[in-house]
Amino acid sequence: MPRMTLLFLFCFFSTLLAQTYFPDPHLELKEPIKFSTMQSFLQHIDRTKGMTVTTEGQSADGHPIYLVHVKAQKEPLWKVFFFAQQHGDEPAGKDAILYLLRDIEQGQWVLPDHVELWLVPMVNPDGAMADKRRNGNDRDLNRDHILLSQPETQTIHRLFRRIMPHVAVDCHEFGRDSQDYLDRGWLEWPHIMMDCANHPFFDSRILEMGKEWVERVSFYMNQSGHNYTRYTVGGVPPLQEQRYSTTELNDGRNSLGAFGGLSFIIESGRLRNADPPNQDLGKRVDAYLALLKTFLTWDADWLKIANAIKESRAAAPMEFLPTNCFWGSHGYRLTPVRVISLQTNDTEIVMSPNFMHDLVVKYSVPTPAAYYIPAEFAAPFTGLFDRHGIKFERLTESRNVRVEPCQLLRVETEFDPVYQRYDGRQITQYLPKEMHTFAKGSLYIPVKSLSGRRAALLLEPAMMYGVYQYEDFRKLIQEDGVMPVYRLPVE
Repeated sequence: MPRMTLLFLFCFFSTLLAQTYFPDPHLELKEPIKFSTMQSFLQHIDRTKGMTVTTEGQSADGHPIYLVHVKAQKEPLWKVFFFAQQHGDEPAGKDAILYLLRDIEQGQWVLPDHVELWLVPMVNPDGAMADKRRNGNDRDLNRDHILLSQPETQTIHRLFRRIMPHVAVDCHEFGRDSQDYLDRGWLEWPHIMMDCANHPFFDSRILEMGKEWVERVSFYMNQSGHNYTRYTVGGVPPLQEQRYSTTELNDGRNSLGAFGGLSFIIESGRLRNADPPNQDLGKRVDAYLALLKTFLTWDADWLKIANAIKESRAAAPMEFLPTNCFWGSHGYRLTPVRVISLQTNDTEIVMSPNFMHDLVVKYSVPTPAAYYIPAEFAAPFTGLFDRHGIKFERLTESRNVRVEPCQLLRVETEFDPVYQRYDGRQITQYLPKEMHTFAKGSLYIPVKSLSGRRAALLLEPAMMYGVYQYEDFRKLIQEDGVMPVYRLPVE
């Protein structure tokens, strides 16, 4: 057989093999792509079209966590990091990432030549295989970004520190057909939603860029035929509260936003009560593909944004550190909330007076120069710092310093219905400044660097949601309530 014929047959059957991994087109997808299928596909695309696949960690049950790197054709101006399926029963983001890779591999879609792409299609293989939210240790991974107690979240943060992308996107799903909506004869309107990192200690320029992206993408999503809005959570309008994403650090969006770049969460809407299940999966994947590709082909000044992110990462911390934030509304305001009528399948408008648009900072404290941790409490904190990649100094001799101690009054373990906030709230007070001797082996953590700013978000005793909401750190509190972290004021 002639050599050219052999080459043609090889290319033909290679393309045919790639197509058989998943239904084609993706709108025909009715079942989530299995872990074993994903493995085979990733092996197939490894070292093709500038793509490499590596194993970067293991799940709680020992399954591999894969990273796909798609190299830029030119000097990369823009590094993008997608990760999906932290919650095992939310497959659409992972499936969309695999279809995106297939389109690149087959030449059906071309990555812009200045973009470098990194993807973790399945963060939680344990949950995916069991079709459950949590991992093999029964932990919710998207509530583990403070402790980083699980191998999956540790892998994500380790990768992020190595890559330091300009933008991160965490892919999730929400239920459009919750019972409280069904009781009103409605479905939630959005097919897909997105929000950005929002903690007010982050660089205000980057926060504004993130909000601009969230708002501007609606034009492209409407063109693709998908109902899109900024990500909201809460109850049923008009009487129950709706708000935007939490400001807390314990999810992928804000924890990675603390590295100074753009960070987002995407939530596609699924019908959880559908029979058969996942009958709408192809549509969810279609919405995801439209949004992910928008991220990669955005008509923005990439170099300007990249330089702003570089400056943000090198900037000094703000003078004050916000510690208590919540969503509210500045005065009386009616907000139109769209819903889908189950009876007519039409869009209806509900005017809600309880949509909370405004992020309120209720309390802030002076940002300290550094934190000190006594030697007898160092071990659990060094483990936390190692997992977060936070720099610290271990004292080689004792040091006598004027510091500010803090006292934990209580941890509130009930949901707060007034401010609509999670449990685990730390209620603290500052004590008078004092001279304190920190023995050899104590820890000194300066705040002036990016690493130090991230440390402040974890360590600040007055932070409403900090490490003492967790028993492993709460047990370090002394009998008189004094906390094991001391503030070094800026003099």
